[in-house]
Amino acid sequence: MATQLTGVSETLLIPLATRIMLTQLGDPIVHDPQAGEIIEKLQLDISRFISPPKGISDRLHIHGVAVRFRFFDQVVTRFLEKHPDGTVINLGSGLCTRFGRLDNGRCHWFEVDMPEVIALRRKAVSETERHLFISGSVLETDWITKIPMSHKHHYLIICEGLLMYFSRDEVNRLFSVIAENFPHVELATDIIGRVFVKHSRRHPHIPKTQARLDWAIDHPDELKQFGIPLTISEHFSMLDRQKERLGWLNILRAIPLFGKLYQFVNFRFDTYPER
Repeated sequence: MATQLTGVSETLLIPLATRIMLTQLGDPIVHDPQAGEIIEKLQLDISRFISPPKGISDRLHIHGVAVRFRFFDQVVTRFLEKHPDGTVINLGSGLCTRFGRLDNGRCHWFEVDMPEVIALRRKAVSETERHLFISGSVLETDWITKIPMSHKHHYLIICEGLLMYFSRDEVNRLFSVIAENFPHVELATDIIGRVFVKHSRRHPHIPKTQARLDWAIDHPDELKQFGIPLTISEHFSMLDRQKERLGWLNILRAIPLFGKLYQFVNFRFDTYPER
């Protein structure tokens, strides 16, 4: 019997379907065979989220998924090279397969998501001593109590395809809780601009779900308005990466508004001065 997802949880199928499509096409960047195996095992219907790129919106979506795939993989790789025994916490993890690709045999990895999503993950992937699944809302604090804490330890938190579905106050509260509870913590996330929200009905797939976009910023410096000490180490627009994939769409890079559509940022919280 096929499994159904609703609301924000359903949006996990969008990048998953695109990764499967790109993998099948032999894409030079996106190679995620485990995603296809998971879909087949869970009998998830992703057909409505797979379509050939017919217009600018489709091509920008595919480009964004590819840049996103590479960005988060690179952030995790750098973190584990520097802190091989570190802890990676994937908030709103969906059916992400990154642990299987990047596990170094030493790190600890936590997947956090809503109960219905974690239930699916447990049907498709087995937990181990170093790869654990936490069921619950990211906006609650219960998940934090399930992660071993040490002032000598280093943590990387991933918020991939997540924060744009929260309100500004919810993002502020989440960041505050992270900064107050985790020592030596950095966070990597994707962000959408206000123009993305304004024209979200033009997205090729989000309107097919019941999810609605909310939080948006046009530049990562706006994160500092939360009043939480942080240092941004990396920031770029999706149009600044993999330019060869864009082809003639590179002309959009000359229009500042398009540069704000979809961006990526990596930063650390400066809560603990002894770092």
